[in-house]
Amino acid sequence: MILQAENSYICNKAIVSGSSYTVDQAISEAQSSWSKTGGKALEDWYKKWYQENKDKWVFSKDIYSMKVE
Repeated sequence: MILQAENSYICNKAIVSGSSYTVDQAISEAQSSWSKTGGKALEDWYKKWYQENKDKWVFSKDIYSMKVE
Protein backbone atom coordinates (compact mmCIF):
# COMPACT_ATOMS: atom_id res chain seq x y z
CA MET A 1 0.00 0.00 0.00
CA ILE A 2 2.86 2.37 0.77
CA LEU A 3 4.44 1.71 -2.61
CA GLN A 4 1.13 2.39 -4.34
CA ALA A 5 0.76 5.72 -2.54
CA GLU A 6 4.33 6.68 -3.33
CA ASN A 7 3.91 5.81 -7.01
CA SER A 8 0.66 7.81 -7.15
CA TYR A 9 2.55 10.76 -5.69
CA ILE A 10 5.34 10.34 -8.26
CA CYS A 11 2.85 10.22 -11.15
CA ASN A 12 0.90 13.22 -9.88
CA LYS A 13 4.14 15.13 -9.41
CA ALA A 14 5.12 14.42 -13.03
CA ILE A 15 1.71 15.56 -14.27
CA VAL A 16 1.53 18.87 -12.43
CA SER A 17 5.22 19.85 -12.44
CA GLY A 18 5.53 20.32 -16.18
CA SER A 19 9.09 20.43 -17.43
CA SER A 20 10.60 20.81 -13.95
CA TYR A 21 9.93 17.11 -13.24
CA THR A 22 9.87 15.04 -16.41
CA VAL A 23 8.17 11.74 -17.13
CA ASP A 24 11.62 10.16 -17.45
CA GLN A 25 12.49 11.36 -13.95
CA ALA A 26 9.20 9.96 -12.64
CA ILE A 27 9.83 6.57 -14.24
CA SER A 28 13.34 6.47 -12.82
CA GLU A 29 12.10 7.40 -9.34
CA ALA A 30 9.27 4.82 -9.49
CA GLN A 31 11.71 2.08 -10.56
CA SER A 32 14.08 3.04 -7.75
CA SER A 33 11.22 2.95 -5.26
CA TRP A 34 10.18 -0.49 -6.55
CA SER A 35 13.71 -1.80 -6.05
CA LYS A 36 14.15 -0.28 -2.60
CA THR A 37 10.87 -1.72 -1.30
CA GLY A 38 11.49 -5.31 -2.36
CA GLY A 39 9.76 -5.27 -5.73
CA LYS A 40 12.23 -7.75 -7.24
CA ALA A 41 11.59 -10.21 -4.42
CA LEU A 42 7.85 -9.89 -5.02
CA GLU A 43 8.29 -10.49 -8.75
CA ASP A 44 10.43 -13.56 -8.02
CA TRP A 45 7.83 -14.92 -5.58
CA TYR A 46 5.04 -14.60 -8.17
CA LYS A 47 7.18 -16.16 -10.91
CA LYS A 48 7.97 -19.13 -8.65
CA TRP A 49 4.33 -19.47 -7.59
CA TYR A 50 3.17 -19.42 -11.20
CA GLN A 51 5.69 -22.07 -12.25
CA GLU A 52 4.61 -24.31 -9.37
CA ASN A 53 0.85 -23.76 -9.75
CA LYS A 54 0.10 -22.97 -13.37
CA ASP A 55 -1.30 -26.46 -13.97
CA LYS A 56 -3.55 -26.33 -10.88
CA TRP A 57 -4.87 -22.78 -11.00
CA VAL A 58 -8.07 -21.89 -12.83
CA PHE A 59 -7.47 -18.83 -14.97
CA SER A 60 -10.27 -16.58 -16.16
CA LYS A 61 -9.73 -17.75 -19.75
CA ASP A 62 -10.44 -21.32 -18.56
CA ILE A 63 -13.76 -20.36 -16.98
CA TYR A 64 -15.23 -19.46 -20.35
CA SER A 65 -14.40 -22.87 -21.80
CA MET A 66 -15.90 -24.85 -18.89
CA LYS A 67 -19.15 -26.68 -19.37
CA VAL A 68 -21.68 -26.64 -16.58
CA GLU A 69 -23.91 -29.66 -16.46
